[in-house]
Amino acid sequence: MIDRLAKVVAWGGILAMIACAVAPIFNELTSFGGHDWDTMVVNRHLVIKSIKSFHQFPFWNPYACGGHPAWANVEGDTTVVSPFFPLYFLAPLQIAQRVEVTVVALFSAIGTWLLAGRFTRSAGLRLFACALYVVNGRWALQAATGHLWHVYYAWTPFVLYFFDRAVRAPGFEPLSRARLLSTVWAGAFLALMVYTGAIYPLPQTILLLGLYALGLALTKRSWRPIGLCALAGVISFGLAAPKLLPIVDNLSRFPRHTDSPELLSMSVLAAALVTRGQNMGSHPAPTSHWGWHEWGMYIGWIPLLVLLLALALVATRLERQLRAIGLLFLLIAAGSFHEYAPWSLLRSLPIFSSQHVPSRWMYPSILVLGLAAILVGERLLGRMWRGRSLAEFLVLAVALWIAVDVGRESAMATAGAFWMRLPPIAESVTGFHQEQAIPAQFEYERRDWAPSALGAQIANVGVINCNTFPGLNIYAKDASGVIRGLGAIAKGDPRYRGEAYLLGTNAPVSFVRWSPNEMVAEVRGGTPGDLVVLNQNWDPSWKADGERAMNHEDKIAARLSSSDQTITFRYRPRSLPISLVLFAATLGGVYWLFRRYRRPRISAAPKLQTATVEPVSQP
Repeated sequence: MIDRLAKVVAWGGILAMIACAVAPIFNELTSFGGHDWDTMVVNRHLVIKSIKSFHQFPFWNPYACGGHPAWANVEGDTTVVSPFFPLYFLAPLQIAQRVEVTVVALFSAIGTWLLAGRFTRSAGLRLFACALYVVNGRWALQAATGHLWHVYYAWTPFVLYFFDRAVRAPGFEPLSRARLLSTVWAGAFLALMVYTGAIYPLPQTILLLGLYALGLALTKRSWRPIGLCALAGVISFGLAAPKLLPIVDNLSRFPRHTDSPELLSMSVLAAALVTRGQNMGSHPAPTSHWGWHEWGMYIGWIPLLVLLLALALVATRLERQLRAIGLLFLLIAAGSFHEYAPWSLLRSLPIFSSQHVPSRWMYPSILVLGLAAILVGERLLGRMWRGRSLAEFLVLAVALWIAVDVGRESAMATAGAFWMRLPPIAESVTGFHQEQAIPAQFEYERRDWAPSALGAQIANVGVINCNTFPGLNIYAKDASGVIRGLGAIAKGDPRYRGEAYLLGTNAPVSFVRWSPNEMVAEVRGGTPGDLVVLNQNWDPSWKADGERAMNHEDKIAARLSSSDQTITFRYRPRSLPISLVLFAATLGGVYWLFRRYRRPRISAAPKLQTATVEPVSQP
């Protein structure tokens, strides 16, 4: 009874913390977010517009940067395979994005609670882990700036929880039904990170999972953790293949090259963890790059001191392992302080070479260090016998105070998130054309640092100067000032000849049908051999009447075979067929494994022990 009451109180603290953190974004429900929020909402609106207005899957975005892949974009179409798919069809954009942020925070709390429960039975310690991770100051700053990929660190605790369940499931079989089920769930949450655009959380979680598996393998002197980790990786790859392979194909055309000279000093780290009142406009300590939203991560003095004390008291192998991983991630967050610094070395690897802002590693670091701390706390509580109830009460009380304090401080950052307003714009599906910059009537009333695109997309107008696609945005110019791959031309440019035109004979070209993924052009009076050109950026996945479209000056083209001809241009990611085969094969393989390891039902299954660490982890 007391344990149940403690859990209810702890969850009350978690809900209060989240409510405090997100309450400011609901103060006014008609505005849009600033900084990078426009890009996020453009991606979500495209899904609605493509499906609802054109009855098409949102493969291609014709409205931004002259046209670019949407499904194959890392942060594109992230609501298609997510719990929020129906939400964006039922609610206005302004409300849907606020609900998404809030519900994902709840998911993060559930995952962190479950994960912490693998190492402690104390409700207070589990609440402490949630207070450290779920909506700390960094979460709030990133959410306020529209970095929605960051909120999907919510899936990281689920991946670790299910993997830990798989490794420490009862029984001695290399792969039992219980181990398989947990491994499949771990792989599924990794795949969900791909679908929800977790561009930084995904590789960090993969590295974290690999290090944790390696540590358990050494501790247990068994290959099982590494084998289960590999199986989870294979399952995640297969489940994510329909989006992952198009992303990889797209990145082969538009590789991201970026330097990363950032440095995280001890003074900045201390200020980030304990300075109150952090928001987008604050700057408590001098930093090498970026605004404070890339450095701040308020948790407070008491949690910091608790962490330092607990990390000094680690004794078991698992405690030392988690401490080592957490400190390694924190050292990575320190950045390029030496040519052989962990971050400098990590950036030599393919995935990490395209990433920057190493301070983002602080977030998973605090999760792992928090797990090490609650392991220490559980061990100390276990020695108290009769005094444990009083100690549990004190831990719960302190954790409650920490949770409310973190929630209140996070609210100061989220209070400045939504301030941009659009003028009334009617949703349109006709009259498409390209503009160089967004027309004034479609612009936000107050502009932010980057060009916007939402208003024009609602009005069915394309904007070439955009920020929605890394390979073609206005910041992707090379040394000569050219954006490689940008072929579309804006209306008003002397070179502009329409959204579809004929190169050769001066014959008219008109659209029989126009939609994001499919454009049907009709030519009358042309000459065989002439080129029909679409004013959209070329991509190798575009086809014309079933054949690969030609690349004419980075625009889509096809050659006439008769004087009067109707040509259907259609976009589908070229890697989609094989990716769907891999997806189906993965489902089939998982089904076969479940059949292979099916066991007769028994009357009483052994209860999974989630509150204590196995004896093998002791020193």
